[in-house]
Amino acid sequence: MVDGKQDEATSPAEVDAVLALLAKEVERTEPGGRSLTIGVASPFRAQAEAITEQIRERWTAEEIERVRLRVGTVHSFQGDERDVMVLSLAVGSDGEGLRFLEDPNLFNVLVTRARRRVPSGT
Repeated sequence: MVDGKQDEATSPAEVDAVLALLAKEVERTEPGGRSLTIGVASPFRAQAEAITEQIRERWTAEEIERVRLRVGTVHSFQGDERDVMVLSLAVGSDGEGLRFLEDPNLFNVLVTRARRRVPSGT
């Protein structure tokens, strides 16, 4: 969980934390020089869109394509995987937003899209 105030539908502090994690992951390469593929999943469309907006402001299309960076809701990752998955839950300190856990299928998709790892935050 990231400290910070949540607005109506997003967690700006978490967006910043996700961007910091992505900056580290974008620089990683596998032995042999292959870039790792990266995804960011959130149960909430507004959070995914806020992250996408910040990515577009900070990275070039070439950088995004090199790691096949994809950001979306949990639904958009059904049937897809990345080497590294960053999870952005955007859950308030009061637990607001945990309702998505009521659907075991969505939770399963959320936590099984990483081929290699889910990096931890700060």
